[in-house]
Amino acid sequence: MSGFDLTGLSASFAGERVIGPLSLSVKQGERVALVGRSGAGKSTLISLIHQQVGRESSLVPQDLGLVNALPVFHNIFMGKLDAH
Repeated sequence: MSGFDLTGLSASFAGERVIGPLSLSVKQGERVALVGRSGAGKSTLISLIHQQVGRESSLVPQDLGLVNALPVFHNIFMGKLDAH
């Protein structure tokens, strides 16, 4: 992935803005950690980023995998099989 620049990200729930608007730039090779209390919007932000970046990214939900018995690595690989 070559990095990305996102501008104006926002999300609403039940008519109330819960995130944003915010801008985010991540350079290739850069690592970012999201830290916050439960319910702070970390998963919502990750979903927004994934929607914007699209096929350049993979999303591994916390609770669900394609095959629960397999490790994260294999679930990620299976989720990108159409790219191979």
